[in-house]
Amino acid sequence: MPLIRGEPAAYVLLFGSHGERREALTTAQLMPLVVDAAGELGFVPSAPPRG
Repeated sequence: MPLIRGEPAAYVLLFGSHGERREALTTAQLMPLVVDAAGELGFVPSAPPRG
C-alpha cells in the first residue's frame, strides 16, 4: 500500500494495484498505524531523549 506525501502534515494512501483508490490521512491519523506496524515487526518506537 504505497504512501505519498500530500500537503504539509498530510499523506495519501493508495489502494489497489494501480492506486485507483486514495485516502487522505493527517499525521495524527497515520502515527497509530506506524506504531502498530512497528510493534508487529518487534520494534518499540520511542521519543528521542530530551536535553
